[in-house]
Amino acid sequence: MKYTFDPKTDVVSNEDGSVAVWIRGVSREGVWSFVLCLRNKRFGFESGETGSEDEVSQTSDGTAVWRIQCICVSLSDVYFPKHGERHYSNATCFADIAEQDEALRVFAEALAIYDSDPQASAAGLAKARVEYGKNVLRGIESGAYLA
Repeated sequence: MKYTFDPKTDVVSNEDGSVAVWIRGVSREGVWSFVLCLRNKRFGFESGETGSEDEVSQTSDGTAVWRIQCICVSLSDVYFPKHGERHYSNATCFADIAEQDEALRVFAEALAIYDSDPQASAAGLAKARVEYGKNVLRGIESGAYLA
């Protein structure tokens, strides 16, 4: 699936609009927040804090590494300034393993084109990847994020 980034709205989306990731940006604590919109559900994702071993970083070749430490997190109070309205996550768990696998896969695919530089991301020059933290991986393995 091909994704593009729109710097006017801070949204990564696919060609047919069936998948979107709203990029909240970074909080005072250095935590990046994202909302994955997949069909009629919105899943919240957050990175590690700045200064922690789980913070967002870059590799020697310039690839951004999004270290995701929380998934299915409630982001109901998060304000997305470029949208002019409140958007929020409405799903605190996945319906089943298939939905979980799809959500994690498409989130990583979509975020692979965004490296926190809006111009490079919009021009298709960004390089990025998603890594899920140890606690997230344990939760996935144990079924903690399933309904």
